[in-house]
Amino acid sequence: MLAALPRAIKAAGVFSILSGALSKDASGMNTDRPRSNKVPQPPQSTLDLQDHVSSLRLKTSIGYTGDADKDFAALLAVQRGTLVSLARIELAHGTDAELRAVAQRIVDAAPAQEAALKAWRPRHVD
Repeated sequence: MLAALPRAIKAAGVFSILSGALSKDASGMNTDRPRSNKVPQPPQSTLDLQDHVSSLRLKTSIGYTGDADKDFAALLAVQRGTLVSLARIELAHGTDAELRAVAQRIVDAAPAQEAALKAWRPRHVD
């Protein structure tokens, strides 16, 4: 019975496991080499967008007044600023002409919109 054991082990594939045959991938390449634990760095555009989203979360954490107009104006001011920031990221990294044109229109319209909010605010602040 003990003589049959090595054949049974070999037939069951244990020998292959012990010899390292299963450490080869489908192409027969050895996969035993240490793998790099280094995570590839995302492109700068992704890093910029992640920073933008983090900033947006902080900026929209405002104290609400209960006055819909004041809260709207406060959030709109934040939204306008972050939208311009987002548009500038597209202008810096984007390659699609149509999206770049949209981003440019956002940047170009920002000063007039900011001026309108600034003009409204003093008339409505208690």
